[in-house]
Amino acid sequence: MSGHRIPELREGNKALDYLVACHQPMDGKLQTLIDSLPKFADGLYRDAQDAARALLRKNTPNPLTRAAGALAALVSGSRSIRETALANSIFDLELTVFFTELSRFVGDNEIASALVDALLYQATGCEASSPSQDELLDLGTQDARGIHKFQLAHKAMPHIRDIEAWTFGKEFGAVVYGNPKGIAYILSVSPFSLAARVRARWHIRYLLYGTPPTRQDQEALEAVLKKQEEDLQKMIDSLPGTKDP
Repeated sequence: MSGHRIPELREGNKALDYLVACHQPMDGKLQTLIDSLPKFADGLYRDAQDAARALLRKNTPNPLTRAAGALAALVSGSRSIRETALANSIFDLELTVFFTELSRFVGDNEIASALVDALLYQATGCEASSPSQDELLDLGTQDARGIHKFQLAHKAMPHIRDIEAWTFGKEFGAVVYGNPKGIAYILSVSPFSLAARVRARWHIRYLLYGTPPTRQDQEALEAVLKKQEEDLQKMIDSLPGTKDP
């Protein structure tokens, strides 16, 4: 069986053009990253697509409904649209980790920011964009691409401890259920959001340094996720109307 073919660089990548134009002569680290951009983007975005499919399956109520939904989606193409929208939101969530790791690798936040925008365009064909105030606070930021929305959300809602999980949760609610303000939907994917970012960190570190996660890393993640899910269940059980009479 032939291996997976890595795509070529997309044309019209403004962030990449900026990097090439403004950083001459280019040092070895930046040159390596630019040369590796198609490979990085392909592998990282496929992770987001796999996660989107798994998350959609988990949030379809039962096998009969899943089968009916799959048949309807085959006819209408709606599942593909929703899956792509969710994959894009997951990729944006993962980009917050990529920015941190790339910044450490190259030692420059501005270069890391441009690299993240270049990675976004290479993977999705979308330019980085920012949400409106209404989208940020009410409608959901699922149509905005990149990491700027998380920075804006943090400024608008500094009281929320994990703004990345909150922002992604609203996008999940909007994409999957048409409701970006449903607190149950937002909270339900909080463990997923944490796991997605940890696994993204493992992946990008492997690409940058060749270092895979250790068994201890995996066990630590499992322990944190178990506790988070237990805490989430306790919170849900404490809400009015959730206990059996």
